Amino acid sequence: MEKTAEIVIPSSEREDSMEELRKKYIFLLGGHDGEMAEIKRVLDENGFDYVDKNLAWGANIEDYFTLYKDGHISGREEYQAALHEHIDKYNKRTGLPNDPISITSNILYPDNLQTVAIELDGADKLARDDSTGIKFIDINHHGERSDEPASLIQVLSLLGIKPTREQELIAASDSGYIPAMQELGATQEEIDRIRLFDRQAQGITHEQDQEAERAIEQKEVNGRLTVIKMSHSKSVTITDRLFGQYDQLLVLSQDGASNYFGDGKICKDLHDEFGGWAGGTGLGKKDESAYWGSRAPQGSVLAKIEQKLSRSETIDLEKTIFIVPNNDAEALAIQQLLQEHGADFIITNQPWGASWDGLENTIRQQILENSGKQIFGVELKGNSSFEDGYNIDHHSYSQDDRTTEKTSLRQIAELIGVELNAEQLFIEANDIGYIPEMQKIGERLELMPDEIAYYINQVNELEAKAQGITPEIKEMAKKAVDEAYIYDERFIWIELPSMTAMREVTNILYEKGKYRDLLYNTATISTSEDEGRVIVFSRAEVIAKLKKLYPDEITWNGGGTESGFWGVQVNHNPEKKAQIAGEVRSLLEQELLGYHRLIEQSDIEASRTYSDDVQTHTINNPDAFYTCIKAAHDDNPHGAFLNMDYAPEDYTKMTMFVVNAGAAGIAVKPDGDVVSVFKNPDIARKDSISRINQALMIEALRAGGKKLDCFDGFLPSMYSGVGFVPVCKLKFNDEYSPDGWNFERDGRPDIVFMAHVGDNVETVINRQSNAPYPDITQALADAPYIENYDQASELVQKYLATRSNN
Repeated sequence: MEKTAEIVIPSSEREDSMEELRKKYIFLLGGHDGEMAEIKRVLDENGFDYVDKNLAWGANIEDYFTLYKDGHISGREEYQAALHEHIDKYNKRTGLPNDPISITSNILYPDNLQTVAIELDGADKLARDDSTGIKFIDINHHGERSDEPASLIQVLSLLGIKPTREQELIAASDSGYIPAMQELGATQEEIDRIRLFDRQAQGITHEQDQEAERAIEQKEVNGRLTVIKMSHSKSVTITDRLFGQYDQLLVLSQDGASNYFGDGKICKDLHDEFGGWAGGTGLGKKDESAYWGSRAPQGSVLAKIEQKLSRSETIDLEKTIFIVPNNDAEALAIQQLLQEHGADFIITNQPWGASWDGLENTIRQQILENSGKQIFGVELKGNSSFEDGYNIDHHSYSQDDRTTEKTSLRQIAELIGVELNAEQLFIEANDIGYIPEMQKIGERLELMPDEIAYYINQVNELEAKAQGITPEIKEMAKKAVDEAYIYDERFIWIELPSMTAMREVTNILYEKGKYRDLLYNTATISTSEDEGRVIVFSRAEVIAKLKKLYPDEITWNGGGTESGFWGVQVNHNPEKKAQIAGEVRSLLEQELLGYHRLIEQSDIEASRTYSDDVQTHTINNPDAFYTCIKAAHDDNPHGAFLNMDYAPEDYTKMTMFVVNAGAAGIAVKPDGDVVSVFKNPDIARKDSISRINQALMIEALRAGGKKLDCFDGFLPSMYSGVGFVPVCKLKFNDEYSPDGWNFERDGRPDIVFMAHVGDNVETVINRQSNAPYPDITQALADAPYIENYDQASELVQKYLATRSNN
């Protein structure tokens, strides 16, 4: 609870009536926040005079009048003028002459009027200076006075008012933020209400809230320090959102303000060096929470904080025990490092997701037998139940963000007092950002390519050892990648029976990318329903969105500033896991592609990659193919060009192909008739496919396609590029025009019947770059008109029967 305020005034004055107190005090209000808003409300409610200049944090008594360097008042008239409108009311109550001269006179200045300055820097000097002719009471609880009651409590005590529960919470929030309210037993509803009240009092706008959201997404984590840069200095928009998710926080604003929230001793040191404002119950106390801010040069502020945070102290190994998992290369490297330096450590055989709660009973017994020693748990989720238990980590879990620039391996090396060698540098780089990060560290070390490859191979072997990789697991990984659903180079979704094969899966994907970067910008691995895990590897902004999705589930994440990983675990709950997997896939589709796929993995019989952004799938589901062509037809201004005469069951005897997740498609009848050629403009645009790619026509030829018909225009020329030639033409018949045909725009084009020249697929592919097929403009003009489809079929069959390569 808040301490009772001790204001230095005679105790007899506390018994004065409220009316007498109104004659005695006039208040000058400091920077606006929730506490100051409540003080102002109390003064209004009880009829006290005050001057409020709507100041912000860091308000100074100089904002009300000018001071000489020696602290004496200059221009008291300026101060009196500011009070004049309130003095009118004061004089009427006291019977003094309403004369501006008497107001500014030392002789006639009301002897019993006291000015109460609330949270105004510099007012403490005036309260001790009798030469000003103005009697001051300085109310504050920041800076050197952070151990005093909150200003609201002091004001209430001055007025003889007992604080309400709400006022106690407001005061606690201002003194010690959310932890102080929690100490008072505040409910979450109370905490949320008080924090909202404080933000409203500071005049937070919707735009400032949006700016805070943007700034948080682009936060920089440098070791223990989280740095956020934004346009405004309303840092409460950051701290309320990130409470409990950072170790040390620095908010740098474009208006020049720096606000630091963290170690109380560092806050005190910064205040001593740079001035500004400071407070919090832990001010001046190492490892306790406080805050500080100023408008000192931001570069100097950042450098000073980083310097203070980087000072690491080595530990007494004889009084320390480490608990280390056995689940990846970093863990094995930590074990080796501790062994080399004679440190005591215990190995927990928990897999990924190791926790304090999951420690084996034998380990708990060993710890109890070594009571009095400090215990460091390496990458153990949750909190230690042991009195001297500490976390060493650099990952983030559900509601427990331990993100830091220093890996667990580096933190332990600093505790021991040693530098990391080259192999250890590669191991920590691998743990941050996999092979791309190892490539970078190799380049920074100026190693030759073969040396970099050697270290990468060493790390991969260490990972395989830690994770128990067997030939069977490697085969499992290969099979999972072969059967994966590949959208394009942006996104691949992999179903994996066991988490143990995950590293092998990422290795395979990386090798496919020829050691430049992952072949797929985003890879998602969904493990079996029993294991219940979904792991996403993607760019940093995607990982940031995923982190916000499931606050109540078991999640973890990590990586560097450019890319990282995120995972969720739902043990032994297949329905929940399937739900989350579907939601994650839907979000990633929308985020990465801008649309949702129209075919499922189970629809695909075979796939072939033509380029980074084009992959064709042979599918076995007529309903899925119909869904794709209908989506291409609907809401398409040129949808009338698509032949929608086929029902889903008509496709059962056809060979069907689609591009990517439904961007385009084609079907081939058993007699070689190529039909249902379509492009979905929206999906194709988002897949960066400007026209129906010739990959589809190549697939049609592979499936025996040899004839087709289309409207005259650009289509005959496109088909001629893979060896189709015009055979005959049919005049457009208005009676049989497609539904929704736009005569004004599209006119009445001929229907052109085409047949393939008979070259095999390899020849067709080679001719794309070496010897393109001849222009068909003249051949199209010379093609005869026929009366009906039967005549067209006869002529096409006659051409096919006589072609040289039949």
